[in-house]
Amino acid sequence: MSDRQRLQNLPTEIIRTLISVVETGSHLKASARLGISQSAVTSQIKRIESLLGGSIFKKEANGSTVTKFGFLVLSHARRMMEAHDQMLRLRGHGHVYVAAPIRVGISNLYTDEYLKRCNRDFISKVIIHADTSAVIAKKLADGFIDIAYIFQNAEVANDMADFIVDEHEDLFVWTCSEDFVLNPGVPIPLLSCTGTVTDDLMFTCLSRAGLDYSIVFNSADYRATISAARAGLGFTIVPVHMIPDALIEAKMRYLPALTPVKAFLYARPDAQRNAETTDVLADLLKLFFVKPVKTDFSRAEASPVIAAESIFL
Repeated sequence: MSDRQRLQNLPTEIIRTLISVVETGSHLKASARLGISQSAVTSQIKRIESLLGGSIFKKEANGSTVTKFGFLVLSHARRMMEAHDQMLRLRGHGHVYVAAPIRVGISNLYTDEYLKRCNRDFISKVIIHADTSAVIAKKLADGFIDIAYIFQNAEVANDMADFIVDEHEDLFVWTCSEDFVLNPGVPIPLLSCTGTVTDDLMFTCLSRAGLDYSIVFNSADYRATISAARAGLGFTIVPVHMIPDALIEAKMRYLPALTPVKAFLYARPDAQRNAETTDVLADLLKLFFVKPVKTDFSRAEASPVIAAESIFL
């Protein structure tokens, strides 16, 4: 067999398809992003698994998850496509340099506030990923997010300390509808938002206080949880400076004080994104952090700890 016959190549289109499936969460959404059929997406995933000799996804009761082998493949795939795209953006031969969009991860709890107050001049420069802090943290670690504003959580890897731009403690308060009344002897009714820092905080503080509670509403959708609170179903918690319309701070004496939660602003150092990243970071710092800071990405290569401060949920 000749050397030419032994050589194998991974087409960039199937690598990009793999990344799109992971980022969007489904073959259907990946097909819409890429402008190809869902069957083509499925075929390309099977092809890359065949070429690499391993399963990238495994089927479970609630859908597909990435295998350990898949995470290793994704790590290499991300670097390959970033190098590929940077080559295409090189100056020369009359081509105009176009910066890649900044991928911003925002905690579900902060998304509404960010969209209301962010600088509209930067919207065209970013792709916004809204999810729980744990999901965003994982995407940041895997290289699918450039900047993140999230709460402290178990998914934050130890080696991500160098990504921290700023941090602060966020205060939470109990909230309910204006006309909510708790009947005597009834466990405290809680409105749960699956996978968020709010659930852990509510359950921990109530348990420490020795108070009985029951979950009367559960959803992975933060907006749905807020709607349940507006409907008078029970209590939930929100950052003190972001109490939604039609809700009030619940100051009942039987509700325990809530422990402050650390929020972080993270940024992956990337010399190719200096100007754009600085603008987006400065806007996030202005929106969510009190103290003024100076963002200096010119030092990113010398030290990955950015001379500013950070965000993420």
